[in-house]
Amino acid sequence: MNVVFFYICWFGCILGAASQHMQLALMTTIMCVGVHLLLHRRQWMTELKICVMTMLVGSCLDAIVPLLGIVHFASAEPSWFPSYPMWMSFLWLGFGTTLAVSMAWLQRSILLSIVFGFFGGPLSFIAAEKLGALVVTDTYSMQTSLLVIGCVWGVVLPLVVQIAARFSAALK
Repeated sequence: MNVVFFYICWFGCILGAASQHMQLALMTTIMCVGVHLLLHRRQWMTELKICVMTMLVGSCLDAIVPLLGIVHFASAEPSWFPSYPMWMSFLWLGFGTTLAVSMAWLQRSILLSIVFGFFGGPLSFIAAEKLGALVVTDTYSMQTSLLVIGCVWGVVLPLVVQIAARFSAALK
């Protein structure tokens, strides 16, 4: 169920960005994170901290990608980072709901989280491009662009997984 709600959030953000309906991104993220917090009401504060920290760390590091000219986003609404739309931060917030639940298996191995980030990040960007939410620019070759995205995500994912692990360990 956790994965299903994250994908609802993911599609809401991507399709909202592609169609310039940021309300869709915002509303699906609020709904999915809200349901997650309700389902985990005993540890809702810990889960919320994981989500917020994931959003902050993920957005800060992922914002490097557009600054390097690797992607251009379809939506032009402002965010707290140059060239980095708010819906991307919403995605990170939604992704935070998976880290102590359906993606908790990544906490077993930092190498596994590096590999998963290295391949998963570029795949997510490719899917978002196919749905019209962003464009992987021709500043660099597609291979170079995907390699940079993979490297960024190979750093970001282990960091947010470790954050989730530390917050989760506090519950035990």
